[in-house]
Amino acid sequence: MRLRAGPLALACAALLVAASACTESAAPGSVHILTADTPVGHVLVRYIDRGIDRAESEGAAAVVIRVDTPGGDIDSMRATVGRIEQANVPVLTFVTPPGARAASAGTFIVMAGHIAAMAPGTSIGAATPVTATGDDVGGALGRKVENDTVAFARAVAEQHGRNADWAEAAVRDAASATPSEAAAEHIVDLEASSILELLAAAHGRSVRLLSGEELTLDVREAPLYFNDRNAYERALQILGDPIVLAILIAVGVSGLAIEMLNPGLFLPAVVGITATIASLLGIGSLLPTEAAVALLVFGIALLALEGFTGSGGILGSGGAIAVVLALSIFVGQGSTEIDLKRLLTMLGLALLATATIAAVGVVAISRSYLSRTERSEPPRGARL
Repeated sequence: MRLRAGPLALACAALLVAASACTESAAPGSVHILTADTPVGHVLVRYIDRGIDRAESEGAAAVVIRVDTPGGDIDSMRATVGRIEQANVPVLTFVTPPGARAASAGTFIVMAGHIAAMAPGTSIGAATPVTATGDDVGGALGRKVENDTVAFARAVAEQHGRNADWAEAAVRDAASATPSEAAAEHIVDLEASSILELLAAAHGRSVRLLSGEELTLDVREAPLYFNDRNAYERALQILGDPIVLAILIAVGVSGLAIEMLNPGLFLPAVVGITATIASLLGIGSLLPTEAAVALLVFGIALLALEGFTGSGGILGSGGAIAVVLALSIFVGQGSTEIDLKRLLTMLGLALLATATIAAVGVVAISRSYLSRTERSEPPRGARL
């Protein structure tokens, strides 16, 4: 039957729920390790936010963010810095491994840590604002952006008792520093060759959270929990790649154009709309929840239309795929754990999709077996 893909979609969604629910929790008092090794963008903001949320909810002793980034979007950098400074758990920023850099936007992220450190052979700085193509921002707009970034750099440095003058020079003059220079000039707090060395050096130090609470770090022998990006965040990172975005936009426009020029093909329209939604999600124009709702509505509409058109299963299959993608986003956009509220939401969506598929099946059966039968009379004078 052509609607066979519907139950398959629900089965795939159920597997996603089960897989997401089987995430091991960290022991209280652990040190949660996050890794910022991509350009600074909305995906990194989401990942850091989720990682700190989890550390707070599980009673972590501290969070260590390993930084190796060439920089990125200013708004995303500000959001990341804000989340670090608002954390209810100490956050240690660490430029590592050797050869890594905290350039441009990464400079602010490192300096936002309650304790900042660098590994040998790393660098920090060169935070002058530029355009997306790497060109200088000229004119009044350039001065405005530069002065605003300088003010933010000084505020972040002063918040943690670091060298505000160097932070300003990193923005105005693209100043950079080696680990030894950074430690000597109070840009970072210390040098360390590994996470264990960093924790040993940080053990016993006092840090002040934004709330005013002072905590003494007890991390020397704390168990480590590596909280990496989940499958959804990795997929979102791929969607945000400029080359992938260009392909998705081209496929979306081409598919819709082909369908308008050749109505009734169905497949180009299905592929085009799905690619367009994916591209908007990759750009960040659609929030994950908005993209999931759009895909779910689109999928249910396709499943419903399958019962009224002769698409040969194209609409039904496209609808099933859209429903799977929507449910995957609903699962992936939250924490990797499934709480009761999220599970009930997923079950409700699954029931809605099941009811839609069942309704489409009834319509299809009705059209096939309950349609009016016409009686034809032989012409007069005809003989057998």
